Amino acid sequence: MEQTLYSNLPPLETLETDEINLGSPIMRASAIYLGKHCDELSKDFMLCKVEEKDPRKCIEEGKRLTACGKDFYQKVKNSCKQELEALTNCVLWHSEILSLSRCRDQELIWDACMYRKLGMEKPPFGYFSQVRVHDPERPKPAKWVADFPEPSGIVPPELPEHKKGFSGAWTAVDWFNFGPRKH
Repeated sequence: MEQTLYSNLPPLETLETDEINLGSPIMRASAIYLGKHCDELSKDFMLCKVEEKDPRKCIEEGKRLTACGKDFYQKVKNSCKQELEALTNCVLWHSEILSLSRCRDQELIWDACMYRKLGMEKPPFGYFSQVRVHDPERPKPAKWVADFPEPSGIVPPELPEHKKGFSGAWTAVDWFNFGPRKH
């Protein structure tokens, strides 16, 4: 069988999963709570990608993470939908880079709703940049070592002598003909 670019792809059935069909403004407005809600699964997925060095081995972790995100947005839809929509509209209309800096009033209302109805506290500033040890249930993979080909031969004992004053590279002077004219 001939090797092609698509030879090692997993079957299409294993890739099928429900997606989170939301736009960037709503994801940006709710990102800190989504990150807190799915923190452990997110660490599992990212650690798998780094350790395995093959995204095909992390498909199940990715599916679990997507399911966690869908679960989060379903809970928000049932409890704090109007508050999130108000924050999202503010973010969308008051910042071209989707910043929350001009929407602090709506953000306070959203934070209060998340605490009151879902019991989720907003993580403190710097929470996601703290060093936290994560111990996954998945066994650690075998150490990956790159396969290098055997050396093609022995380096010759005498190498050609380097010409002094010439590196073989073009310089700005050479390229733009700055300097003395050559007749």
